[in-house]
Amino acid sequence: MSQVREPPTWRRAAPFLAGVLSPIVASRITHGLGVENLAGIVVAGAIVFFVTAAWSSFTSPSRLWTVPLLIFAGVPIGTTLDAAISSQSHNLFPLEIVMWLIVAVVPATFGTFLGRTWREGHAK
Repeated sequence: MSQVREPPTWRRAAPFLAGVLSPIVASRITHGLGVENLAGIVVAGAIVFFVTAAWSSFTSPSRLWTVPLLIFAGVPIGTTLDAAISSQSHNLFPLEIVMWLIVAVVPATFGTFLGRTWREGHAK
């Protein structure tokens, strides 16, 4: 009788960790490149959320709908950590949380579908 192996814990936590790290990475990229306008920050954030969602969906064994929800759950923690460790002014960081959640909706959803498609194609 074959026994089903449980995936490692890090693979289950990957979407949540991606949600925590995404706003930090997007913020650091935009500050490092000197991007000050909102459009540039939104584009950088969308790219980061898309890539992390695709990676999380590819590596995570969880159901399809849980990947974006876990990413969204990690965003407030990541934004709070970024505000705590950053030397930049974050006097409106509650609004930053809302902004990152709005920015993440579409890229995280499409990234999740792309990652799952890659995983199913890779399994064949």
